[in-house]
Amino acid sequence: MMFTQMTVKETLAVSAQLRLSDKKYTKEEKTERVESVMRQLRLTNIADSKVIGSSSGQRGVSGGERKRVSIGIELVTDPAILVLDEPSSGLDSSSAEMVVSLTKEMAVQRKLCTLMTIHQPSAEMVAKFDKVIILAQGKLMYMGRVGEAVSHFEGLGFPSTHANPANFFIDLTTIDFSSSKAMHRSEVHVQALADAFIKHKESGMAIDSGNSVGSFASEIKTNCSRQDIDIDITKEVAAMTLYEPAPMNLWISELAILFKREWTLTVRNRSLLRGMLCEPLVMMIFLGFVYFQLGNSQASVQNRIG
Repeated sequence: MMFTQMTVKETLAVSAQLRLSDKKYTKEEKTERVESVMRQLRLTNIADSKVIGSSSGQRGVSGGERKRVSIGIELVTDPAILVLDEPSSGLDSSSAEMVVSLTKEMAVQRKLCTLMTIHQPSAEMVAKFDKVIILAQGKLMYMGRVGEAVSHFEGLGFPSTHANPANFFIDLTTIDFSSSKAMHRSEVHVQALADAFIKHKESGMAIDSGNSVGSFASEIKTNCSRQDIDIDITKEVAAMTLYEPAPMNLWISELAILFKREWTLTVRNRSLLRGMLCEPLVMMIFLGFVYFQLGNSQASVQNRIG
């Protein structure tokens, strides 16, 4: 979690202190891990910059840098798997490509399994992925190496006309909501692609584009013309055992870290600090005037009671 008054280094340090075990890591090792993550994510030059700009006009880091900080918050814990949900959303093409490139570099260096959901990536970004999973309407269209994805769909009779493979995948698996008939045709089309991939995986053989070009596309066109198609969709709910993980550190240690963080946020927020200091002072003066010079007579007692 990122706060307005915290710097990049402090944000990463709090994550490391809270989530790394004191029994396994010393304070110096946690600090070194934070420094290492900042170097790898190119955050050293903004280590003392505020993550989020304040209402007083103080600027924070850029959008791309903030994305890298959010990735660093997880990387300082040395996870076995890193899951990123649309890390390039809201960024320009240059910043988005940098985020993906640095994530790829970190994954290789740390031998870290990284899963990333992404929409409309550039061709350069797609080339950085080792494997890709293409989903449409909750169905699996393709799962495998990036370099084999285009040939897979071309083998089904859908030649690519895009320079960017991602645009080709999106056009091929998008549901058309322009009309009920168009939506029905595209839904059947998506279902057919999903069925084809299942057959492809079950056969364990690569699709022979020379023998199947046009045949699968013709089958889809035939199926799309039918209006009585009934597609059975089965949903399996896996039973999951939920458990409460043991805390990494003593609760008193975590409380001290959180107290220090809140104290830092309060002290640096000048307007909030002024309000907290002025409120009791104003109330003290107000109540002092209300009961000022009240005697011990019956009338004074009634005045105190109100």
